[in-house]
Amino acid sequence: MINLINLLEVNDIYKTHMNLSIMGNMQNVLHLSLFFAIILLVLFGIANVWIFTKKKDLGLTESCILKKIRNITIIKLRIFTKLFWCEFYKLMIINKVWIILLLFIIFQIYSLSNVNSNLSFNENMYINYMKTFSGELTDEKEKIITKEQEKFEKARNAIENIEEKVQKGEISREEAIRYKEPYHEVLNAEEIFLRIIEQYEHIKENPKAEFVYDTGYKELLRSNKNAFLENDIYLIIMAEIVFSAIFVMEYKTGMNKILNTTPKGKEATAKAKIKVCLITSIIIFMISIIPEMIKIGQMYGFHNITASITSIPNFSNLYSGISILGFIIINYLTRLIIFINIVLVILWISVKLKNITYTILVTSSILLIPILAAQIGIKFLNMISIDRTLNLSKILLMDGNLKWLYIIIPITLRYI
Repeated sequence: MINLINLLEVNDIYKTHMNLSIMGNMQNVLHLSLFFAIILLVLFGIANVWIFTKKKDLGLTESCILKKIRNITIIKLRIFTKLFWCEFYKLMIINKVWIILLLFIIFQIYSLSNVNSNLSFNENMYINYMKTFSGELTDEKEKIITKEQEKFEKARNAIENIEEKVQKGEISREEAIRYKEPYHEVLNAEEIFLRIIEQYEHIKENPKAEFVYDTGYKELLRSNKNAFLENDIYLIIMAEIVFSAIFVMEYKTGMNKILNTTPKGKEATAKAKIKVCLITSIIIFMISIIPEMIKIGQMYGFHNITASITSIPNFSNLYSGISILGFIIINYLTRLIIFINIVLVILWISVKLKNITYTILVTSSILLIPILAAQIGIKFLNMISIDRTLNLSKILLMDGNLKWLYIIIPITLRYI
């Protein structure tokens, strides 16, 4: 995936000391960029003045072939008699939102195709362990755990015995290193096996829990720090681009004055616009979450997804009757509801400001800047970051009663 957050965490050295070799001479990229930007600005300025003074009629001629191509109609346009379809046409065709959605789909496909699905050595070892232990705890699995613990204990004792022989002078340090190698190889798996032990102890305390390969689920449910944070940013950016103009366009054309004179014009038009925005927001939401699920499926799979959500230690306090699949659905439904509320807030701001640029600036200040600022070290902005509100797991994993505000506030905004 393309992760914008990584760009914020790049070391300053790499930001200011990237060079290009031009005929054997090292040139700073920043200086070259500024140089060519100034040259292009001057050239375009001169060209603009020359064209305006020499050729004031800037109309472009169109060839016969282009005219014939333009007149080809695959879909016959119709006159819409219902406000909903009229507003849908205005949003998708006049405002070119269909192009934005298409570009977003292409961007998501590109991001998904460039995902690094190679797992680390430790993660592959953990998967192999979980192939044996996945599911309910049984007597056979307990015996395997005991056997593995004994194996690690024997390896540690063997290393201690070798070290004692070195101290007594019975063997040299070089010989000791050679003798310890096979035991160190055994102990390399101990750190990974501790994750199995943690799940084992968790299951002993929670009888309805099971062994679950939880790496992918933790990322999908965003219990890991910054998991899919870039997707939250993409959602907000898409909402700002798509929905900032839908009410403003009536004020730009003066159509709002005509609508205000009709008995139901203003109210009925506003309701139609909101319905169109809600449907479009669902489309944007689906384009956003499908790559997440595909990525997790490709990298980790969905093993034992019907197990209780309490099988994942982070969510041990939840109701055990909810499965992992059920909680994933609840998590994404909550995310959709919050996203729709964000869209409604953007629409409300656009109505108040009646300006696309101001709407984008204000909504970015409220929704985007706290997320980005928190990533560059201003941690207290996490408290007001919309990133937490978008993700149910992050709310539930918060300490204290403050977490309920992140649930109550978006719900109350719906009725304001």
